[in-house]
Amino acid sequence: VSQSRYPVVFPKYFKSADTAIAYHRKPEMIANRVYSGRMGNGDEQSGDGWKFRGRGPLQLTGRNNYTVCDKAIQRGIVEDPDLLLHPVPGIESAIWFWKENSLIVLSDHGDFKTITKRVNGGFHGLEERERYYGKAKQILGA
Repeated sequence: VSQSRYPVVFPKYFKSADTAIAYHRKPEMIANRVYSGRMGNGDEQSGDGWKFRGRGPLQLTGRNNYTVCDKAIQRGIVEDPDLLLHPVPGIESAIWFWKENSLIVLSDHGDFKTITKRVNGGFHGLEERERYYGKAKQILGA
């Protein structure tokens, strides 16, 4: 994302292109700004936005999710969030999130709209998920 696009992509956090200049091509700074004060993260200077950025198959995000998930899977992901980049803890975190957010029944009914809202907080990626689901059903003969 070019610095001039930040106000379009992240309008709440970058009111103008001038604000975005200092953040251009600095993903750690961007994450700390965009995720600060949300999902149990501290302020921008705490570094929580970057530390607890999306990881794992479902992109677990935010100190709160990492903390509650870690209590369930007991892998030390709060201390070492990069553990979610490994197959077993990553999959465990995805299973935990799926169960914790009651996505099983929704998936049984193919309710991608509600699932997308619960996973992303919005509808980003909905059309792509629906395409992949259709393709998977075709391949599996479902």
